[in-house]
Amino acid sequence: MEYQGEKFYVVSLKDLIASKQAAGRKIDLEDVRLLELSDIEEND
Repeated sequence: MEYQGEKFYVVSLKDLIASKQAAGRKIDLEDVRLLELSDIEEND
């Protein structure tokens, strides 16, 4: 992806959640909870 002339990479929500679950740290698992919660709310 490119923005204002700078290239950067993005990760899908599904891959971000999988990565955070694999890390297993308390903060990552809390992020997973919040990401899944926000995804559910957006689909309602």
